[in-house]
This record gives sequence, structure tokens and C-alpha cells, in this order.
Amino acid sequence: MKKFFTYILISILVGVFVPIFVALAVDPIGSCVEQLAAGVQGPPQTFTGITQAACTAKGANWKWTVEAAVPTGDCVQKLAAGDVGPAQTIPNMTQSACQAKGAGWEWKQGGGTPPISGSYNILAPLPDGKGGMSPTTFDATGKGGGALGSYLNLMVTLFIGICAVLAVIMIVLGGIEYMTTELISSKEAGKDRIVHAILGLLLALGAYLILYTINPEILKTDLSSLQDVTITVMDDSETVASSLSSDDSISSEIAPLCPEGIVPTASGIPACRRIAQQFDAMIAAATLAGKNISGYGYRSVERQKQLRIENCNGDFTNRNAPCSPLTALPGASNHNNGLAFDLKCDGVKIQNTTNACFVWLKNNAGTYGLRNLPAEPWHWSVDGH
Repeated sequence: MKKFFTYILISILVGVFVPIFVALAVDPIGSCVEQLAAGVQGPPQTFTGITQAACTAKGANWKWTVEAAVPTGDCVQKLAAGDVGPAQTIPNMTQSACQAKGAGWEWKQGGGTPPISGSYNILAPLPDGKGGMSPTTFDATGKGGGALGSYLNLMVTLFIGICAVLAVIMIVLGGIEYMTTELISSKEAGKDRIVHAILGLLLALGAYLILYTINPEILKTDLSSLQDVTITVMDDSETVASSLSSDDSISSEIAPLCPEGIVPTASGIPACRRIAQQFDAMIAAATLAGKNISGYGYRSVERQKQLRIENCNGDFTNRNAPCSPLTALPGASNHNNGLAFDLKCDGVKIQNTTNACFVWLKNNAGTYGLRNLPAEPWHWSVDGH
């Protein structure tokens, strides 16, 4: 009987895994085109990268065709007479899509220009979670179709299925071992194999059931709720020596981020016209609360350049140059745009977070559009930099 053991094992494996491979086989993708009824005007709706089954499920008025490989290239904007380039170029676009943009665009096959988007361009189509296939991009966040989230959710079910398949195989092997031997030790080994397979399956199912009982949402991966995180490098923080310099006089110098112009506030501190009124309102509110807040605001780019020369061994162009104390590049400081203030409390610079004026500002400055730079209790600006 033992000589047939190999053949029996092969037959079991083939019988178990062939249906799985067939079920997991990816159907060919194509185009699903809406068949317009007689008298209906307008272009028909078309879905590309979709399976035949998904197209058929849409109804009898939809027709599925195998999708042939469509060449892509660059869609280049035609510049009008007198326009100065460069022309806008959209890479990896089909000719029909480019022509649909209008007569002002020209399609060039090939191109080879790498895409400039944040999407990952895949080399083979992947299921989009809606019955179709996404032939170009993969949505890792789950916000555009739940691609990664769907895969992670599927892995939980797939893991339980794999455990069940392996348990069945081990039970069958244990049963064969038990039936094909007369030795007590071998029969006991077969029984142990069956028991261990059942226990392993129960362990996997038990873990799933416990988590599902506690909260079914634990077993669901929803990445669409993730918030976008922006990391900002604060290269414009300024320390004691450079931050509490006196205001510059208001001049005709153009502040890049303050096209409205620099104006004096009611307290005499120059600031961008856009925030001058709300700054005056904050100082007035602080005065009513018994807090005497004053300070400095606008600083010219030329003054910032002088500070860089003094603090950075004469270097005012290299952002990585060693500076002592740290000093922003000319034009990189919010002071250069009248959008930052270095504040005092009772005529003395605010040096710590226990200062009474700082505590008041922390609780109220946000109402007036100002935020603190954590490293500098005296420095308040429109963006906290």
C-alpha cells in the first residue's frame, strides 16, 4: 500500500490546488461600451480595463470587446505666435485622448517622458476593487478605489482559506498514515497529525472570531480616512541675535509674499497690510487683559542679508552654510514679508513659555491668525515659521 502513497498524495494536491488556480486566474480585460438606444444622441459611455463578467453585469445594453494595446506618447501643447515656451507636455497619453483636448494640442508617439504625477505607474493591470482593472496607476491610499485597503482586507480572508486548505491536506495525510500502517507508533503519529491540523485551524478561526466579536472594524482596513501629512523643514527659524533686531523703515521694497504692501500698525510695528488690522485687534485685546505686548515686525531683505553676513561667515546664498546663531536666507524669513513678529512683554523679550504674555498669546493669538515657532517663544507668524 505504501508504494501508492506518492500517487495518492499527488492526486490530492492536484485536486485541491487546481480549482484554486483556476479561480484565481485573471480574466482578460477589455472595453465595455454602452449601446445607445435608437434616437439617443451623444457619444456612448465607455469603460476601459474591465473584465467581460463585470461588463455583462452592467446589463444587456453594454458590449464588451477585447482591449488591444493602445500606443501612448506625449501630448504637446502648440504655442501661439509670440508665446514664449516651454510648451506644456502631458506624457503617456493615447492619441485619441490628446486629440480630444482640442486643436491646440499635438500628439507625438513614443515620447518616453516619465510621468510627473505622484501615482505609481504599474507594468501590469491590477483589480480596482470594482470589478474592473486599473491599467495604469495604483492607488495606495485607498481614496480612489480602495486598492491597497481592499488587498489587505482580502489577505485576512485568504489567510483563513490557506489555513483551511493546509489543515485538510494534513488531515488527509494523517488519515493515510493511520490506515496504511500496522505499527502502533505510526498510527499514533497519524492521529497526532490530524489533531494538530484541527487545532491549527481552530486557532486561526478562533483568532478571527475573537477579533470580530470585539469589533468587526478591526478586521477592515480603510485607508481612505488617513489624513495627508505635510512635512515642512523649518529653515527660517531665527535665534536671539537675529530675531530681536529693530524694525526697518517702510520702503518701496516689494515683499514677495505681501503684494498688498508693508504698512505701520496702530502700535507702530510695520507689518503686511493683510494682517495689520488683525494684529492691532490682538494688541488691543491683550491690553484689555492687562498684558503689555510690543515688539518688532518687518525686516528688509537687505537687513536680512547683513545678518547672514554677520552670522554665517559672510555666506548669504547657501542655505546649508554654518551659522551662529541660525539665520534665515534673505527672502526666506517671514519678517521679510511683514508676516512675523518678535514680541516683548512689558518691554522685555518673551524668553520662555511661562511668561504671562506668552500664556495669553498661546490661548488667543490663533484667533487673530498668528502661531508660535516652538523653538522661539517670542516669534509669532502667520504659519508658525
